[in-house]
Amino acid sequence: MENCRICGKMLCRESLMDFSSQPASAQGLPEKGNPDRGVDFSVKRCTCCGVVQLDSPPVSYFREVIRTAGLSEEMRKFRLAQFSSFIEKYSLQGKKILECGCGEGEYLVLMQECKGIPYGIDGSAKNIEKCVQKGLEAEKVYFDTGLEKVKKAPFDAFYILNFLEHIPNIPAYLKGIYDNLKDGAVGLVEVPDFDMMLEKDFFAEFIPDHLYYFTAESLQNILNENGFFVLHTENTFHSYILSMQVRKMTQKEKNAFIPEKKSYEKLDLSGMKKAKEKFVKDFMKILSAGKRCAVWGASHQTFSVLGFLQEYDKALLQKKLLFVADSAPFKQGKLTPATHFDIVSPGKIMEENMDTLLIMAGGYSDEIYRIAREKMSFSGNIYILRATGLEKCE
Repeated sequence: MENCRICGKMLCRESLMDFSSQPASAQGLPEKGNPDRGVDFSVKRCTCCGVVQLDSPPVSYFREVIRTAGLSEEMRKFRLAQFSSFIEKYSLQGKKILECGCGEGEYLVLMQECKGIPYGIDGSAKNIEKCVQKGLEAEKVYFDTGLEKVKKAPFDAFYILNFLEHIPNIPAYLKGIYDNLKDGAVGLVEVPDFDMMLEKDFFAEFIPDHLYYFTAESLQNILNENGFFVLHTENTFHSYILSMQVRKMTQKEKNAFIPEKKSYEKLDLSGMKKAKEKFVKDFMKILSAGKRCAVWGASHQTFSVLGFLQEYDKALLQKKLLFVADSAPFKQGKLTPATHFDIVSPGKIMEENMDTLLIMAGGYSDEIYRIAREKMSFSGNIYILRATGLEKCE
């Protein structure tokens, strides 16, 4: 891919970082007896809009949301507090609120609890069917062109949570949102925080599912240029999420808006490369010292990390790591992409007498640690993948 997906201008010829033998996707996990193959991709930056992006094609399921956050009590509490504050701040009680990429309705339920009137759209007919079965209002819509109309439009507000980074044609999708809102409507937009990745030299967030890696500056520019003023920006949920509250511009404001011309400094990811090399060596030392090792968290981070480790020392990895545990039933019984470890229920950790547990679940890692120590009484060594590397927990 030579041109930016967002503005159409040329991408920098030199890649910022290259990856090989990585999972082709974070979802759609391979079945036993039918393993998949790893893929190669590069991280590049647009010479015009400055957005960092992958040169790989979108995953096959990019129009639908596959979310396991509904299983986490910590995320549930976080979203309830966030939605309540959002509704109170903008007086949205009893107002129509559009969720773009609603999945199976996990957040629609929470928005209802917060006294909003949510309506979901998703590109998956199965997701919409499950929403309807729960008594939620939703329909199968994906803004491929931006001309698509939602039945209950116009809406007073919208939210799109960790979905924008999956969308190949962002201008078209934002146009679809814009045209289905009332003038002055507000919104909540969230993506993984690339500023955090840069600050911490965190290398384990690059996956084919996420086509873009937004800083606060680059996300604000894209939102401004597609008809949304940014009202508030914050870093949330253990620094993994970049969250922006926005307001829809009137057509007059949109026509009069002149984007600021920016010159982008050269982006250097050499720190990430060094951090990746150190991490792999540290991880292999932990595996070498352990007798029966397991990972908890069939996350995109885990899949990427296992790809790095397999490329470095496949024999040691296969010998010491017995399986990957995850609480999501739909992942259990499947294989990790590209590396093909069994994904099992967390109960297997105690059944098989693991002595070393490596937790790799992003913002959910601390919650999993508490479950392992307090509820499961796991007494072995526990390490958590942080943005700064592996942390041993006492």
